[in-house]
Amino acid sequence: MERSMSDYIPDRISSFFTNLAEKFKMSQDIFLQYGIAAGIGFLVGFLIKKFSSYVAVVIAACLAITVLCHFGIMNVVIDWQRMQSMLGLEGVGIMDQNIFELLLQYIRLNIAMTLCALIGFFIGLKLG
Repeated sequence: MERSMSDYIPDRISSFFTNLAEKFKMSQDIFLQYGIAAGIGFLVGFLIKKFSSYVAVVIAACLAITVLCHFGIMNVVIDWQRMQSMLGLEGVGIMDQNIFELLLQYIRLNIAMTLCALIGFFIGLKLG
């Protein structure tokens, strides 16, 4: 039975990513996480460029929710440990610092993931 060209594509793609992961000396799971981070960054950059007026409304809504939570009118709870374990990221751990120090510490712990997301973001912003 002859195989069509579409039968070879999954094998070629799989071997391409396997070879690329071996070339950079990282596992396929980590390579996939970096690819997902770059893809999410690209999507965010593309959507911000295309739908900037809607993004402004979403940011305003998030700020309104934050203000309502601050004054105790509303309570939003996010399970950050579960989210970090789902995404394969390292947690920061200490919560007695200000938000900018925590952000810098998080970026230092996940520098490769952050760089992939930023590169994807700027490519999406440029192409959007």
